[in-house]
Amino acid sequence: MSISRRIFPTRWRAYFRHPRIRGLFVSAFWAVTLFYFVFCALILATRWYLLPQIDRYKGDIASALSKTLDSQVQIGEIHPKWDTFWPQLELSDVRIHKSSSRTAERRGASCTGRVGVAASDGNVLLAHDFRSTAF
Repeated sequence: MSISRRIFPTRWRAYFRHPRIRGLFVSAFWAVTLFYFVFCALILATRWYLLPQIDRYKGDIASALSKTLDSQVQIGEIHPKWDTFWPQLELSDVRIHKSSSRTAERRGASCTGRVGVAASDGNVLLAHDFRSTAF
């Protein structure tokens, strides 16, 4: 007794012998296989090419954070890590300057510290150690 007789009922085996169904099944198999290898190539390119060059994108990351936080952000150093399947960035000497004009006089606040950023299961995790000064 062949393995296909044990796994698939007789009706399913007849469907797989039909030229259109078989072609669809083979096309779906190769599409999934191609997606797998492209996904693995993207992961490896990120791991071995993009993360070592992350320091080049320090200005872009700082400007994106500045735009999101609506304040001036300066990043001293970026240290990339790869833990299991998730890339992590550790930002050190981060300075966040925020000015507010609630009164006629201008007050400003400044924060310095370290930030760890990691993405895990679709969630972004932040770990921080800030020292805040107001003037």
